[in-house]
Amino acid sequence: MDHLEALRLQASEKYVLGELSPDLREQFEEHYFECAECAEDVKATVTFVSATREVLREDPSPSSFESREPPAPSRWRSWIRPVVFVPAMAALVLSIGYFTWPARPPIGEITEPGMVSFSGPSFGLRGGDRLENEATVCEVHRNNSFQLHFDFVPAQDHNFSSYAGEIQDRSSRVLLRFDVPPNRINKEVNLVVPAGLLRTGDYTLAVFGRDASFSAKTSVAKFAFAVHNEP
Repeated sequence: MDHLEALRLQASEKYVLGELSPDLREQFEEHYFECAECAEDVKATVTFVSATREVLREDPSPSSFESREPPAPSRWRSWIRPVVFVPAMAALVLSIGYFTWPARPPIGEITEPGMVSFSGPSFGLRGGDRLENEATVCEVHRNNSFQLHFDFVPAQDHNFSSYAGEIQDRSSRVLLRFDVPPNRINKEVNLVVPAGLLRTGDYTLAVFGRDASFSAKTSVAKFAFAVHNEP
């Protein structure tokens, strides 16, 4: 299992909740022991589960939630112990407002140039160290998807095994992740942005190169743009 597949499957959460099949669980264990990002996701989810159990300990009604120990995995880190946390318990915690669990950034769709797969507005991004007032302005209806297209010319000569991108807001919070196919190097990339994801404001589209272990990422391209939501 590679990193992008783990993101698409929401493997970190499902691993802690005991929702992965034995085969996928084993594949994810092999991956997260080598991936610092997924390891942190697992650790954060375990912390959240433990905290919510403390909140609900005063009223441990069997009808509200149930807990049990899952089968032991093949290898463990000292700080990880998976817990089965049924959806009813999570729904109860969220409904009473004790915690706000942020949604994982969605995976963006990359479309092939020339294919009639997206009919919404499309905006071209300019890379490099541009001034803020030169950033592309995307005027879109807040309920409509739109497309960003850019020439993917990596700034590094290193031969990375894969490339992944992010759309970040001004506080560097990641709102969308996507995979850049290797065949798009030095070619145009078309990214569909889901409706309602980006509000009026300034954003950065960044692309990173990753080595085979996914242990580190190197910035290879960056684009500034702004979104203006039409009423």
